[in-house]
Amino acid sequence: MEAPMRKTLHAAHTVTAAKPTGIGAKLAGTAPEGELLSAKPSQHSNHPCIEKMLPTGVALALEMRRATLLHSLRERFAALCAEGGVQAPPMNAFERWRFLGCWSEQRRSCESPSHLRCLAPDSDALFPSGAACAAEALGRTDALPERVATKQVRRDESTPGSAFEWMVYDLRRSGVSETGAQHIAEALGHASDGARAAIRQLSSELLERSEAMRYVESARAADAVLVLSVRTLPDGAEPDFVTVTVSEASLAKLRTLFRHTMGAEPSAAADGPLNTSSRLATTKKKRRRSVEVRKRPRCGEGSAAGCVPPSELSESAFLARAFTLLLRYQSIGGAGFHASIGPTVHRALRATLGVDFECCASPLNCYHTAYCSAFADVDAPFGSSGSFAAFAPTTGAFEVNPPFAPGMIDAVCAHVLRSLAAAQQASQALTMVLVLPGWLDSAGWKLVERSAFLRRQLLVAAADHGFVDGAQYMRRYSFRQSPYDTTLFFCQTDAAAAATPLSEGAVKRIEASLAACTPTEEMLRKVPQSELVERGAKQRRNRKKRLRESNA
Repeated sequence: MEAPMRKTLHAAHTVTAAKPTGIGAKLAGTAPEGELLSAKPSQHSNHPCIEKMLPTGVALALEMRRATLLHSLRERFAALCAEGGVQAPPMNAFERWRFLGCWSEQRRSCESPSHLRCLAPDSDALFPSGAACAAEALGRTDALPERVATKQVRRDESTPGSAFEWMVYDLRRSGVSETGAQHIAEALGHASDGARAAIRQLSSELLERSEAMRYVESARAADAVLVLSVRTLPDGAEPDFVTVTVSEASLAKLRTLFRHTMGAEPSAAADGPLNTSSRLATTKKKRRRSVEVRKRPRCGEGSAAGCVPPSELSESAFLARAFTLLLRYQSIGGAGFHASIGPTVHRALRATLGVDFECCASPLNCYHTAYCSAFADVDAPFGSSGSFAAFAPTTGAFEVNPPFAPGMIDAVCAHVLRSLAAAQQASQALTMVLVLPGWLDSAGWKLVERSAFLRRQLLVAAADHGFVDGAQYMRRYSFRQSPYDTTLFFCQTDAAAAATPLSEGAVKRIEASLAACTPTEEMLRKVPQSELVERGAKQRRNRKKRLRESNA
Protein backbone atom coordinates (compact mmCIF):
# COMPACT_ATOMS: atom_id res chain seq x y z
CA MET A 1 0.00 0.00 0.00
CA GLU A 2 1.41 3.38 -1.00
CA ALA A 3 1.84 6.06 1.64
CA PRO A 4 -0.64 8.95 1.31
CA MET A 5 0.65 11.99 -0.55
CA ARG A 6 1.45 15.07 1.50
CA LYS A 7 -0.37 18.11 0.16
CA THR A 8 1.77 21.23 0.20
CA LEU A 9 0.87 24.82 -0.52
CA HIS A 10 4.34 26.36 -0.46
CA ALA A 11 7.16 26.88 -2.90
CA ALA A 12 10.56 25.23 -2.59
CA HIS A 13 13.45 27.03 -0.90
CA THR A 14 15.13 29.91 -2.62
CA VAL A 15 18.57 28.39 -2.97
CA THR A 16 22.08 29.34 -3.98
CA ALA A 17 23.23 28.10 -7.39
CA ALA A 18 26.98 27.72 -7.11
CA LYS A 19 28.59 26.40 -10.28
CA PRO A 20 30.59 23.18 -9.70
CA THR A 21 34.33 23.67 -10.06
CA GLY A 22 35.08 20.00 -10.64
CA ILE A 23 37.05 19.60 -7.41
CA GLY A 24 34.40 17.21 -6.10
CA ALA A 25 34.79 14.86 -9.08
CA LYS A 26 38.57 15.14 -8.84
CA LEU A 27 38.86 14.31 -5.11
CA ALA A 28 35.78 12.06 -4.75
CA GLY A 29 36.37 9.05 -2.52
CA THR A 30 39.68 10.23 -1.08
CA ALA A 31 38.33 10.72 2.45
CA PRO A 32 38.81 7.58 4.58
CA GLU A 33 35.52 5.79 5.26
CA GLY A 34 36.76 4.07 8.40
CA GLU A 35 37.83 7.19 10.29
CA LEU A 36 35.01 7.56 12.80
CA LEU A 37 36.81 9.24 15.69
CA SER A 38 39.78 11.57 16.09
CA ALA A 39 42.84 10.00 17.66
CA LYS A 40 43.66 13.31 19.33
CA PRO A 41 41.54 14.03 22.42
CA SER A 42 39.82 17.38 22.55
CA GLN A 43 41.06 20.08 24.89
CA HIS A 44 37.52 20.21 26.28
CA SER A 45 37.54 17.21 28.63
CA ASN A 46 34.72 18.17 30.99
CA HIS A 47 31.77 15.76 31.15
CA PRO A 48 29.30 17.45 33.52
CA CYS A 49 26.35 15.17 32.79
CA ILE A 50 27.90 11.96 34.15
CA GLU A 51 26.96 12.74 37.74
CA LYS A 52 23.30 13.17 36.70
CA MET A 53 23.04 9.79 34.93
CA LEU A 54 20.39 7.33 36.04
CA PRO A 55 21.52 3.78 36.90
CA THR A 56 22.01 1.68 33.78
CA GLY A 57 19.05 -0.63 34.36
CA VAL A 58 16.69 2.26 35.06
CA ALA A 59 17.84 4.18 31.98
CA LEU A 60 17.33 1.15 29.72
CA ALA A 61 13.86 0.36 31.07
CA LEU A 62 12.79 3.99 30.75
CA GLU A 63 14.00 4.16 27.16
CA MET A 64 12.00 1.14 26.15
CA ARG A 65 8.92 2.85 27.57
CA ARG A 66 9.84 6.14 25.88
CA ALA A 67 10.03 4.42 22.50
CA THR A 68 6.46 3.20 22.91
CA LEU A 69 5.22 6.60 24.08
CA LEU A 70 6.95 8.40 21.19
CA HIS A 71 5.33 6.03 18.70
CA SER A 72 1.95 6.72 20.31
CA LEU A 73 2.54 10.48 20.19
CA ARG A 74 3.30 10.28 16.47
CA GLU A 75 0.15 8.25 15.91
CA ARG A 76 -1.83 10.83 17.86
CA PHE A 77 -0.43 13.57 15.63
CA ALA A 78 -1.34 11.62 12.49
CA ALA A 79 -4.87 11.10 13.81
CA LEU A 80 -5.23 14.82 14.59
CA CYS A 81 -4.04 15.66 11.07
CA ALA A 82 -6.55 13.23 9.58
CA GLU A 83 -9.32 14.87 11.59
CA GLY A 84 -8.17 18.20 10.16
CA GLY A 85 -8.44 16.89 6.62
CA VAL A 86 -4.75 16.21 5.97
CA GLN A 87 -4.00 12.85 4.36
CA ALA A 88 -0.51 12.63 5.86
CA PRO A 89 1.27 14.77 8.48
CA PRO A 90 3.37 17.61 6.98
CA MET A 91 6.96 16.53 6.37
CA ASN A 92 9.29 17.29 9.29
CA ALA A 93 6.51 19.08 11.20
CA PHE A 94 6.59 16.69 14.16
CA GLU A 95 10.39 16.61 14.35
CA ARG A 96 10.64 20.41 14.15
CA TRP A 97 7.96 20.82 16.84
CA ARG A 98 9.69 18.39 19.17
CA PHE A 99 13.17 19.88 18.62
CA LEU A 100 12.09 23.51 19.12
CA GLY A 101 9.94 22.70 22.15
CA CYS A 102 12.82 20.90 23.89
CA TRP A 103 15.30 23.59 22.77
CA SER A 104 13.16 26.35 24.30
CA GLU A 105 12.79 24.43 27.55
CA GLN A 106 16.51 23.70 27.77
CA ARG A 107 17.34 27.36 27.18
CA ARG A 108 14.91 28.55 29.85
CA SER A 109 16.02 25.97 32.40
CA CYS A 110 19.63 27.16 32.12
CA GLU A 111 20.32 29.02 35.37
CA SER A 112 23.37 30.81 34.02
CA PRO A 113 24.05 31.27 30.27
CA SER A 114 27.79 31.23 30.91
CA HIS A 115 27.77 27.66 32.21
CA LEU A 116 26.79 24.39 30.68
CA ARG A 117 23.73 22.69 32.15
CA CYS A 118 22.31 19.21 31.79
CA LEU A 119 18.62 18.39 32.04
CA ALA A 120 16.68 20.18 34.77
CA PRO A 121 14.81 17.82 37.14
CA ASP A 122 11.41 18.69 35.66
CA SER A 123 12.43 18.70 31.98
CA ASP A 124 12.58 15.90 29.42
CA ALA A 125 15.02 15.50 26.55
CA LEU A 126 12.52 13.80 24.25
CA PHE A 127 9.05 15.11 25.11
CA PRO A 128 8.62 18.91 25.22
CA SER A 129 6.11 20.47 27.59
CA GLY A 130 3.03 22.05 26.11
CA ALA A 131 3.97 25.33 27.79
CA ALA A 132 7.49 25.30 26.30
CA CYS A 133 6.09 24.65 22.82
CA ALA A 134 3.79 27.65 23.05
CA ALA A 135 6.40 29.93 24.60
CA GLU A 136 7.92 32.82 22.68
CA ALA A 137 10.84 31.46 20.64
CA LEU A 138 14.25 32.28 22.02
CA GLY A 139 15.53 32.38 18.46
CA ARG A 140 13.93 35.75 17.70
CA THR A 141 16.53 38.35 16.87
CA ASP A 142 14.80 40.99 18.95
CA ALA A 143 16.13 38.99 21.91
CA LEU A 144 19.71 39.27 20.63
CA PRO A 145 22.26 41.70 22.08
CA GLU A 146 22.17 45.22 20.67
CA ARG A 147 25.43 44.74 18.70
CA VAL A 148 23.84 42.01 16.61
CA ALA A 149 20.28 43.29 16.35
CA THR A 150 21.30 46.72 15.11
CA LYS A 151 23.09 45.31 12.03
CA GLN A 152 19.81 45.26 10.07
CA VAL A 153 19.16 41.63 10.89
CA ARG A 154 15.91 41.95 12.78
CA ARG A 155 13.77 38.91 12.28
CA ASP A 156 10.78 38.98 9.96
CA GLU A 157 7.84 38.80 12.36
CA SER A 158 5.83 36.81 9.80
CA THR A 159 8.25 33.91 10.24
CA PRO A 160 7.28 31.37 12.92
CA GLY A 161 9.36 31.29 16.08
CA SER A 162 8.13 28.94 18.79
CA ALA A 163 7.38 25.24 18.37
CA PHE A 164 3.66 26.06 18.54
CA GLU A 165 3.97 28.74 15.84
CA TRP A 166 5.95 26.45 13.55
CA MET A 167 3.42 23.64 13.96
CA VAL A 168 0.57 25.97 13.08
CA TYR A 169 2.58 27.25 10.10
CA ASP A 170 3.33 23.73 8.83
CA LEU A 171 -0.32 22.71 9.14
CA ARG A 172 -1.55 25.87 7.42
CA ARG A 173 0.79 25.11 4.49
CA SER A 174 -0.98 21.75 4.23
CA GLY A 175 -4.40 23.36 3.94
CA VAL A 176 -5.59 23.23 7.58
CA SER A 177 -7.52 26.25 8.81
CA GLU A 178 -5.94 28.58 11.35
CA THR A 179 -8.35 27.45 14.07
CA GLY A 180 -7.86 23.79 13.19
CA ALA A 181 -4.08 24.14 13.17
CA GLN A 182 -4.07 25.78 16.59
CA HIS A 183 -6.30 23.01 17.95
CA ILE A 184 -3.91 20.32 16.66
CA ALA A 185 -0.86 22.09 18.12
CA GLU A 186 -2.55 22.48 21.52
CA ALA A 187 -3.73 18.86 21.57
CA LEU A 188 -0.25 17.62 20.67
CA GLY A 189 1.23 19.65 23.54
CA HIS A 190 -1.25 18.11 25.97
CA ALA A 191 -0.43 14.61 24.71
CA SER A 192 3.29 15.30 25.18
CA ASP A 193 2.62 16.44 28.75
CA GLY A 194 0.93 13.10 29.35
CA ALA A 195 3.98 11.21 28.06
CA ARG A 196 6.25 13.27 30.34
CA ALA A 197 4.07 12.46 33.35
CA ALA A 198 4.15 8.74 32.52
CA ILE A 199 7.96 8.78 32.31
CA ARG A 200 8.30 10.64 35.63
CA GLN A 201 6.04 8.16 37.37
CA LEU A 202 7.85 5.14 35.93
CA SER A 203 11.23 6.65 36.82
CA SER A 204 10.20 7.05 40.46
CA GLU A 205 8.92 3.47 40.60
CA LEU A 206 12.09 2.04 39.04
CA LEU A 207 14.38 3.97 41.37
CA GLU A 208 12.40 2.86 44.41
CA ARG A 209 12.69 -0.81 43.54
CA SER A 210 16.28 -0.54 42.24
CA GLU A 211 15.56 -1.82 38.75
CA ALA A 212 18.04 -4.53 37.82
CA MET A 213 19.94 -4.34 34.56
CA ARG A 214 18.49 -6.23 31.63
CA TYR A 215 21.14 -8.05 29.69
CA VAL A 216 21.65 -7.14 26.07
CA GLU A 217 22.16 -9.96 23.60
CA SER A 218 24.25 -9.50 20.47
CA ALA A 219 23.91 -11.36 17.19
CA ARG A 220 25.78 -10.88 13.93
CA ALA A 221 23.86 -9.90 10.82
CA ALA A 222 25.21 -9.44 7.30
CA ASP A 223 27.94 -7.01 6.21
CA ALA A 224 29.63 -6.51 9.60
CA VAL A 225 26.37 -5.32 11.18
CA LEU A 226 25.24 -6.41 14.64
CA VAL A 227 21.73 -6.69 16.07
CA LEU A 228 21.41 -5.94 19.78
CA SER A 229 18.28 -7.16 21.51
CA VAL A 230 16.65 -7.00 24.94
CA ARG A 231 13.97 -9.35 26.26
CA THR A 232 10.80 -7.43 27.03
CA LEU A 233 8.98 -10.12 29.03
CA PRO A 234 10.08 -11.87 32.25
CA ASP A 235 11.80 -15.23 32.13
CA GLY A 236 9.35 -18.05 31.55
CA ALA A 237 7.00 -16.02 29.36
CA GLU A 238 6.82 -16.17 25.58
CA PRO A 239 10.04 -14.40 24.51
CA ASP A 240 9.68 -11.02 22.87
CA PHE A 241 12.54 -8.71 22.02
CA VAL A 242 13.23 -5.08 21.19
CA THR A 243 16.11 -4.82 18.72
CA VAL A 244 18.46 -2.16 17.37
CA THR A 245 21.05 -2.33 14.61
CA VAL A 246 24.65 -1.08 14.66
CA SER A 247 27.77 -1.73 12.62
CA GLU A 248 30.75 -3.38 14.28
CA ALA A 249 32.89 -0.30 13.64
CA SER A 250 30.35 2.06 15.22
CA LEU A 251 29.94 -0.17 18.27
CA ALA A 252 33.73 -0.13 18.64
CA LYS A 253 33.62 3.67 18.45
CA LEU A 254 30.96 3.79 21.17
CA ARG A 255 33.10 1.51 23.33
CA THR A 256 36.06 3.87 22.89
CA LEU A 257 33.93 6.89 23.82
CA PHE A 258 32.51 5.03 26.81
CA ARG A 259 35.95 4.18 28.12
CA HIS A 260 37.23 7.70 27.48
CA THR A 261 34.27 9.29 29.28
CA MET A 262 33.74 6.89 32.16
CA GLY A 263 37.43 6.25 32.78
CA ALA A 264 36.92 2.49 32.42
CA GLU A 265 39.93 0.18 32.32
CA PRO A 266 40.04 -3.43 31.10
CA SER A 267 40.39 -4.66 34.68
CA ALA A 268 37.65 -2.44 36.06
CA ALA A 269 34.67 -4.43 34.81
CA ALA A 270 32.70 -6.43 37.34
CA ASP A 271 31.76 -9.20 34.91
CA GLY A 272 34.67 -9.20 32.51
CA PRO A 273 36.94 -6.65 30.86
CA LEU A 274 35.86 -4.19 28.22
CA ASN A 275 36.91 -5.27 24.77
CA THR A 276 40.16 -3.40 24.26
CA SER A 277 40.83 -4.89 20.84
CA SER A 278 38.04 -2.90 19.15
CA ARG A 279 40.07 0.17 18.27
CA LEU A 280 39.15 2.17 15.24
CA ALA A 281 40.74 1.70 11.83
CA THR A 282 41.27 5.26 10.67
CA THR A 283 42.84 5.03 7.22
CA LYS A 284 42.60 2.85 4.17
CA LYS A 285 45.98 1.39 5.12
CA LYS A 286 44.31 0.00 8.29
CA ARG A 287 46.53 1.86 10.68
CA ARG A 288 45.17 1.68 14.21
CA ARG A 289 44.48 4.56 16.52
CA SER A 290 43.20 4.71 20.08
CA VAL A 291 41.85 7.52 22.22
CA GLU A 292 43.46 8.29 25.54
CA VAL A 293 41.45 7.04 28.53
CA ARG A 294 41.33 9.33 31.54
CA LYS A 295 40.76 7.39 34.73
CA ARG A 296 37.70 8.50 36.70
CA PRO A 297 37.63 7.68 40.44
CA ARG A 298 35.56 4.68 41.42
CA CYS A 299 33.30 4.86 44.44
CA GLY A 300 35.31 4.11 47.54
CA GLU A 301 38.55 5.56 46.11
CA GLY A 302 38.56 8.87 47.96
CA SER A 303 36.05 11.60 47.14
CA ALA A 304 32.61 10.42 46.10
CA ALA A 305 32.12 13.38 43.77
CA GLY A 306 32.00 12.10 40.20
CA CYS A 307 32.75 8.53 41.25
CA VAL A 308 31.50 5.65 39.12
CA PRO A 309 30.46 2.29 40.65
CA PRO A 310 32.46 -0.62 39.19
CA SER A 311 29.22 -2.19 37.93
CA GLU A 312 28.73 0.83 35.64
CA LEU A 313 32.06 0.11 33.92
CA SER A 314 31.37 -3.49 32.94
CA GLU A 315 30.89 -4.85 29.44
CA SER A 316 27.25 -5.56 30.30
CA ALA A 317 26.79 -1.95 31.39
CA PHE A 318 28.40 -0.71 28.18
CA LEU A 319 26.12 -2.83 25.99
CA ALA A 320 23.06 -1.70 27.95
CA ARG A 321 24.06 1.96 27.60
CA ALA A 322 24.75 1.46 23.88
CA PHE A 323 21.38 -0.22 23.41
CA THR A 324 19.64 2.65 25.23
CA LEU A 325 21.39 5.21 23.02
CA LEU A 326 20.67 3.35 19.78
CA LEU A 327 17.01 2.86 20.67
CA ARG A 328 16.64 6.63 21.19
CA TYR A 329 18.04 7.50 17.77
CA GLN A 330 16.18 4.65 16.11
CA SER A 331 12.93 5.93 17.65
CA ILE A 332 13.29 9.55 16.53
CA GLY A 333 14.31 8.53 12.97
CA GLY A 334 15.24 11.21 10.45
CA ALA A 335 18.77 10.09 9.57
CA GLY A 336 19.05 13.09 7.24
CA PHE A 337 18.99 15.37 10.28
CA HIS A 338 22.11 13.68 11.63
CA ALA A 339 24.42 13.98 8.63
CA SER A 340 27.78 15.50 9.51
CA ILE A 341 30.90 16.87 7.86
CA GLY A 342 33.57 14.29 7.09
CA PRO A 343 36.79 13.47 8.96
CA THR A 344 38.94 15.37 6.47
CA VAL A 345 36.92 18.54 7.13
CA HIS A 346 37.23 18.14 10.90
CA ARG A 347 40.99 17.71 10.56
CA ALA A 348 41.28 20.77 8.33
CA LEU A 349 39.25 22.93 10.73
CA ARG A 350 41.38 21.79 13.64
CA ALA A 351 44.64 22.44 11.80
CA THR A 352 43.63 25.90 10.58
CA LEU A 353 41.45 27.28 13.39
CA GLY A 354 41.90 24.91 16.33
CA VAL A 355 38.31 23.60 16.16
CA ASP A 356 37.96 20.50 18.37
CA PHE A 357 34.39 20.73 19.70
CA GLU A 358 31.12 19.98 17.88
CA CYS A 359 28.04 21.87 19.04
CA CYS A 360 25.31 19.86 17.26
CA ALA A 361 26.40 16.24 17.25
CA SER A 362 25.67 12.84 18.80
CA PRO A 363 27.78 9.87 19.92
CA LEU A 364 26.92 8.25 16.58
CA ASN A 365 28.15 11.02 14.27
CA CYS A 366 30.70 12.95 16.36
CA TYR A 367 34.35 13.02 15.28
CA HIS A 368 35.81 14.71 18.35
CA THR A 369 35.50 13.37 21.89
CA ALA A 370 33.97 16.70 23.01
CA TYR A 371 30.55 17.69 21.72
CA CYS A 372 27.04 18.85 22.61
CA SER A 373 24.04 16.71 21.76
CA ALA A 374 20.26 16.84 22.05
CA PHE A 375 19.91 13.93 24.48
CA ALA A 376 22.14 14.29 27.53
CA ASP A 377 20.17 11.60 29.35
CA VAL A 378 21.35 8.81 27.02
CA ASP A 379 24.43 10.42 25.42
CA ALA A 380 26.29 11.34 28.63
CA PRO A 381 28.08 7.96 29.08
CA PHE A 382 29.62 8.54 25.64
CA GLY A 383 30.97 12.03 26.26
CA SER A 384 28.09 14.44 25.57
CA SER A 385 28.43 17.80 27.30
CA GLY A 386 24.68 18.36 27.22
CA SER A 387 22.44 20.45 25.01
CA PHE A 388 23.92 23.26 22.95
CA ALA A 389 20.83 25.26 23.93
CA ALA A 390 22.26 25.51 27.44
CA PHE A 391 25.88 25.98 26.42
CA ALA A 392 27.28 29.44 25.78
CA PRO A 393 31.05 29.31 25.22
CA THR A 394 33.06 32.52 25.50
CA THR A 395 36.43 31.26 24.32
CA GLY A 396 37.76 28.55 22.00
CA ALA A 397 36.87 27.28 18.52
CA PHE A 398 33.68 25.35 17.72
CA GLU A 399 31.96 23.72 14.75
CA VAL A 400 28.17 24.14 14.49
CA ASN A 401 26.27 21.90 12.05
CA PRO A 402 22.56 22.09 13.00
CA PRO A 403 19.85 19.83 11.60
CA PHE A 404 19.03 21.11 8.13
CA ALA A 405 15.45 22.22 8.74
CA PRO A 406 13.92 25.70 8.96
CA GLY A 407 13.24 26.72 12.52
CA MET A 408 15.96 24.46 13.86
CA ILE A 409 18.58 26.42 11.90
CA ASP A 410 17.12 29.73 13.05
CA ALA A 411 17.24 28.83 16.75
CA VAL A 412 20.82 27.55 16.57
CA CYS A 413 22.12 30.53 14.57
CA ALA A 414 20.56 33.02 16.99
CA HIS A 415 22.19 31.18 19.90
CA VAL A 416 25.59 31.28 18.16
CA LEU A 417 25.34 35.04 17.66
CA ARG A 418 24.38 35.54 21.31
CA SER A 419 27.47 33.63 22.38
CA LEU A 420 29.70 35.66 20.06
CA ALA A 421 28.23 38.93 21.36
CA ALA A 422 28.88 37.90 24.97
CA ALA A 423 32.46 36.88 24.14
CA GLN A 424 33.04 40.13 22.27
CA GLN A 425 31.84 42.14 25.24
CA ALA A 426 34.25 40.21 27.46
CA SER A 427 37.12 40.70 24.95
CA GLN A 428 37.47 36.93 24.55
CA ALA A 429 38.69 34.99 21.50
CA LEU A 430 35.76 32.90 20.22
CA THR A 431 35.49 31.22 16.81
CA MET A 432 32.30 29.57 15.56
CA VAL A 433 32.19 27.79 12.18
CA LEU A 434 28.61 27.27 11.02
CA VAL A 435 27.72 24.71 8.35
CA LEU A 436 24.42 25.63 6.66
CA PRO A 437 22.55 24.61 3.50
CA GLY A 438 22.36 27.18 0.73
CA TRP A 439 18.87 28.39 1.60
CA LEU A 440 18.74 32.11 0.90
CA ASP A 441 15.26 32.37 2.45
CA SER A 442 16.41 30.92 5.79
CA ALA A 443 16.08 33.37 8.70
CA GLY A 444 19.16 31.81 10.28
CA TRP A 445 21.17 32.25 7.07
CA LYS A 446 20.21 35.92 6.90
CA LEU A 447 21.14 36.46 10.54
CA VAL A 448 24.62 35.07 10.13
CA GLU A 449 25.31 36.56 6.69
CA ARG A 450 24.63 40.08 8.00
CA SER A 451 26.35 39.61 11.35
CA ALA A 452 29.24 41.85 12.37
CA PHE A 453 31.12 38.70 13.44
CA LEU A 454 31.23 37.09 9.98
CA ARG A 455 34.84 37.13 8.73
CA ARG A 456 34.57 34.86 5.71
CA GLN A 457 32.09 32.52 4.04
CA LEU A 458 32.82 29.60 1.77
CA LEU A 459 30.07 28.56 -0.67
CA VAL A 460 30.53 25.04 -2.06
CA ALA A 461 28.48 23.64 -4.93
CA ALA A 462 26.35 20.59 -4.14
CA ALA A 463 28.31 18.44 -6.61
CA ASP A 464 31.65 19.44 -5.05
CA HIS A 465 31.20 17.89 -1.61
CA GLY A 466 29.43 15.25 0.44
CA PHE A 467 28.43 14.51 4.02
CA VAL A 468 28.80 11.58 6.37
CA ASP A 469 25.47 9.76 6.21
CA GLY A 470 23.35 10.14 9.33
CA ALA A 471 22.63 6.42 9.30
CA GLN A 472 26.23 5.32 8.67
CA TYR A 473 26.30 3.69 12.11
CA MET A 474 24.13 0.88 10.76
CA ARG A 475 25.03 0.87 7.06
CA ARG A 476 27.80 -0.35 4.75
CA TYR A 477 28.68 3.09 3.44
CA SER A 478 29.70 6.38 5.03
CA PHE A 479 29.19 9.26 2.62
CA ARG A 480 26.08 10.68 1.00
CA GLN A 481 25.45 13.31 -1.66
CA SER A 482 24.51 16.84 -0.70
CA PRO A 483 21.16 17.89 -2.17
CA TYR A 484 22.03 21.59 -1.81
CA ASP A 485 25.01 23.87 -1.93
CA THR A 486 26.61 24.28 1.48
CA THR A 487 28.05 27.41 3.04
CA LEU A 488 30.60 27.52 5.83
CA PHE A 489 30.32 30.77 7.81
CA PHE A 490 33.48 31.63 9.72
CA CYS A 491 32.46 33.88 12.62
CA GLN A 492 34.97 35.33 15.09
CA THR A 493 35.19 37.94 17.77
CA ASP A 494 37.80 40.65 17.25
CA ALA A 495 40.21 38.87 19.60
CA ALA A 496 39.84 35.56 17.75
CA ALA A 497 40.26 37.19 14.34
CA ALA A 498 43.48 38.82 15.53
CA ALA A 499 44.84 35.64 17.12
CA THR A 500 43.78 33.18 14.38
CA PRO A 501 43.16 34.94 11.08
CA LEU A 502 41.73 32.80 8.29
CA SER A 503 44.15 32.82 5.37
CA GLU A 504 43.35 32.09 1.74
CA GLY A 505 45.44 28.93 1.99
CA ALA A 506 43.36 27.75 4.95
CA VAL A 507 40.13 28.29 3.01
CA LYS A 508 41.51 26.29 0.06
CA ARG A 509 42.48 23.46 2.40
CA ILE A 510 38.99 23.37 3.92
CA GLU A 511 37.41 23.42 0.45
CA ALA A 512 39.54 20.45 -0.63
CA SER A 513 38.64 18.57 2.56
CA LEU A 514 34.93 18.97 1.73
CA ALA A 515 35.54 17.74 -1.82
CA ALA A 516 37.30 14.63 -0.50
CA CYS A 517 33.98 13.54 1.05
CA THR A 518 32.19 13.48 -2.32
CA PRO A 519 30.93 9.90 -2.84
CA THR A 520 32.17 8.03 -5.90
CA GLU A 521 29.93 6.25 -8.39
CA GLU A 522 30.91 2.96 -6.77
CA MET A 523 29.85 4.27 -3.34
CA LEU A 524 26.54 5.50 -4.74
CA ARG A 525 25.69 2.03 -6.04
CA LYS A 526 25.32 0.95 -2.40
CA VAL A 527 22.80 3.72 -1.69
CA PRO A 528 19.04 3.00 -2.00
CA GLN A 529 17.61 4.52 -5.17
CA SER A 530 15.14 6.61 -3.15
CA GLU A 531 18.02 8.39 -1.37
CA LEU A 532 20.01 9.39 -4.44
CA VAL A 533 20.10 13.10 -5.25
CA GLU A 534 18.69 14.25 -8.57
CA ARG A 535 20.50 17.10 -10.28
CA GLY A 536 19.92 19.39 -13.25
CA ALA A 537 16.96 19.01 -15.61
CA LYS A 538 15.90 15.67 -14.11
CA GLN A 539 15.60 17.28 -10.68
CA ARG A 540 13.46 20.12 -12.01
CA ARG A 541 11.14 17.77 -13.95
CA ASN A 542 10.58 15.44 -11.01
CA ARG A 543 10.07 18.29 -8.55
CA LYS A 544 7.36 19.82 -10.75
CA LYS A 545 5.76 16.39 -11.16
CA ARG A 546 5.65 15.79 -7.39
CA LEU A 547 4.16 19.24 -6.75
CA ARG A 548 1.43 18.64 -9.36
CA GLU A 549 0.57 15.24 -7.86
CA SER A 550 0.53 16.47 -4.26
CA ASN A 551 -1.64 19.49 -5.06
CA ALA A 552 -4.07 17.57 -7.27
